Parts: sequence; C-alpha cells; structure tokens
Amino acid sequence: MALTYQDYYRGPSPDQSREHVRGGAIWEFIRDMDGRPVYIKLKLDNCRGCVWMSFHEADRAPRLPYQ
Repeated sequence: MALTYQDYYRGPSPDQSREHVRGGAIWEFIRDMDGRPVYIKLKLDNCRGCVWMSFHEADRAPRLPYQ
C-alpha cells in the first residue's frame, strides 16, 4: 500500500497471460524491505481492479528510473 513512483521498475506492459482478454496493464516495482530488494508485480484489471500477481525477493537490485 505504500508503493511510490520511486519504487517503479517498469510498465505499463500488456498482459501476456491467458486472461489478457479482460484487458488491463502490468506494472512492476522493486521495493527495499529490511535491506532486501523485493519484486512486486501488479495488474490493473478492467474487471477486478488492482490484482497482486507476484511478490518475491528480487534476483538482483536493478536500477530504478526514479531513484
């Protein structure tokens, strides 16, 4: 709930899943949690609103465009 533009990684991207017929866009974020980069993937779905798709420790800490 506390994501900001500084956590933004990339997006919006088209949904490539089989549910793409619903429309919506994929947004990806990397947020520091207790000194570890955490990858967060959300979908803004036309029917369901904001859908949490993925949440896990990032393999690496990529350069974020707004940090």
